[in-house]
Amino acid sequence: MDSKELVEKLISSGMSIKNYMSTLDEAAAIRAKDIVSGVVSEVIENRRIKPTVIRRLKKIKRVELEIPTGKIEENIEQLKQELERRCSEAGLQRGQVLLSSGKNALMIDLPAGRRKKRLIIEDISATERIIEIPFENYHFLSDYEAICSYKEGLIEASIGLVTHEAGLQPELLDHDITATHNVEGNRIKIVLTTKSEHLETLLSLCSESPTRPTLFLKIQGLRVDQHDKAVEYLEDFANSVFFQIDFKTHLPLQLRRFEKTLSPSSSNLDLSSIDKLQFPVLQYAKEPIDLYWLARSLNAFPSLQYLAFYQVIEFYFPIYFRKEATREIRRILKTPGFSPDNDTDIVKLLTVDESTGPVRDERTQLKATLTECISIRALKKYLTSNQERQKWFTDEKGKGGKAKKLSEHMIPINDKAT
Repeated sequence: MDSKELVEKLISSGMSIKNYMSTLDEAAAIRAKDIVSGVVSEVIENRRIKPTVIRRLKKIKRVELEIPTGKIEENIEQLKQELERRCSEAGLQRGQVLLSSGKNALMIDLPAGRRKKRLIIEDISATERIIEIPFENYHFLSDYEAICSYKEGLIEASIGLVTHEAGLQPELLDHDITATHNVEGNRIKIVLTTKSEHLETLLSLCSESPTRPTLFLKIQGLRVDQHDKAVEYLEDFANSVFFQIDFKTHLPLQLRRFEKTLSPSSSNLDLSSIDKLQFPVLQYAKEPIDLYWLARSLNAFPSLQYLAFYQVIEFYFPIYFRKEATREIRRILKTPGFSPDNDTDIVKLLTVDESTGPVRDERTQLKATLTECISIRALKKYLTSNQERQKWFTDEKGKGGKAKKLSEHMIPINDKAT
């Protein structure tokens, strides 16, 4: 059934839609599925008004489909076996998971570079949807809501607005926009579209539960067999296309990313764990607290988030760099007999300030700030609370480690007694 026939069938069954891109709420979507599957149908009812007048009324009648229970169970088992076979042939990790509802579900891990993206198959409907697409051929690309098929030379990615003030509506694009060009001997085709059955299906089953996308970027004709290269292609083409669109329409687009999730140590926390609030005893300067909240909103932009957090610390450089001098000045000011009119007392203040010397380099100021604000015990707890993080900071660079090894003398990370 093509889109025109679908629209005509739904309209004739009493649904109010304009075209195949109309947005349906959950109730309307269920009704549309019932109409298409034949669960409900239109019937003509003849009602005699007068001896010579008969009025014909259209009514929607629900048809109860009688399917033998044994047949349903047989079909479900066949679908499960088919899904298991394809996962096994592709070498995909799969298993059973217990949902928060107490219901068991099938999970499938699709590759996403050095990580995995987990799909949750909760019911027969989800099983049917994933079997209809070549899911085993796809790799998710980094943290983007994007997939790549090395076999087909295809990348599909969902698109959103740079600002989060409004979402993209399906009516924004009423036709596909395409561009083709030969790149290194390959005929590359780029498509901006509202249709993407494969990516949309995989995103709907992803355990990270992204919101439903309405606009997609497709790149076809690629020769790629590595995750990082596929990400590079996606970013390069997307940036070029989006800048062109922004220049012409002032519509800033971006590749959508999966929402960042809480770390395992805090993922089970919620407001219900707070019995009461403590009356505020600390007051925070406006500049750093504004930067902190900005950083908390930048989960989709790790580099910008890091810079915003760093600027929070940077704000306190001049305060903590001269912290010792500040304490001494306060002591002198509180000394009995101190007089602002006494030159000797003023010289004492100037001597303390000069002893700190001129402002040092940034690294020295950072060290002074962290030393003043963070205890060794708290730092050790942070470094060892995650195995991957601990390995990163304790392995020697060049021998599996990715950072300069921390000194065991300064921070005895591996000493459990400390």
